[in-house]
Amino acid sequence: AMVAHYNPDANVAFESASMLASVPYVNTGEDHIGWMKSDIWAGMLQTMRADGEVTTPLNISDVYTMQFLQQIYGENHS
Repeated sequence: AMVAHYNPDANVAFESASMLASVPYVNTGEDHIGWMKSDIWAGMLQTMRADGEVTTPLNISDVYTMQFLQQIYGENHS
């Protein structure tokens, strides 16, 4: 119903099946949904610097925050 509300032309059965199929990729069981690890971000930044995509000084904490999820789940992610 939510899909149809925002896109009346959507194939609701297809969208529902797509959402269900994505659950294992979104909810890995390792962390809460949306939880991000700074070492992963640091690795991505290192790759982007090596590729010349990022050429200016940048702190990982300037591009993402865990503030909202920490308010929901607390400091611990497990």
